[in-house]
Amino acid sequence: MRKLLLGLVAATALTGASAASATTYIGSTTGCFGAACSPTLPIATYGGLTFNTNTFNQADSNGFVGIGGSSPTDNFGTFTLTGLPFNYNSPPTLFTLLITFTNPTGVAGANNFSSTITGSVSGDNQGGVFIDFDNTMHMFTSNAGPFTVRVNDFNVSAGGIAAPITGQINAVPEPATWGMMLLGFAGIGMTLRRRRRPALAQLA
Repeated sequence: MRKLLLGLVAATALTGASAASATTYIGSTTGCFGAACSPTLPIATYGGLTFNTNTFNQADSNGFVGIGGSSPTDNFGTFTLTGLPFNYNSPPTLFTLLITFTNPTGVAGANNFSSTITGSVSGDNQGGVFIDFDNTMHMFTSNAGPFTVRVNDFNVSAGGIAAPITGQINAVPEPATWGMMLLGFAGIGMTLRRRRRPALAQLA
């Protein structure tokens, strides 16, 4: 009976920790080239490299959303590269990406969340471009709970084919959720420990 109760406690705690109401992340991006530029325009061009703004609208129910990977219409913007290869390395070229969320909003419906992420642009040996974004996770406390945003580094080849900027949005568990998860793991550990005792007694 005690084993059954421990199992139920563990299952209930883990189910409660993993069950989360779906949050829909909606927003758009703008960008610009140059040091200390202001990313206000939907289109930015430098040396044949063109950034085009885009929107995203994806729901999450498991604590994770991949932006730009599976859906070609939902991403953090796109780059195209046309014309002859350009020297982006001297002087170093910077690109600033501004991600603005309209949902979820700030706590109590305050301001929209925006995150400015800088990338270093460099040419590769095949005439393409590599953008090394700052991969630091940016955190926002919203009315739907805290979440983080991260942008992946980026490659685009010449030829004018649009390539999407990808990234991740991760929900951050609330302290109460962490407590439920720890309770669940403790219950599982106690159940497994009790199951191993008869075997150890026989070996003795």
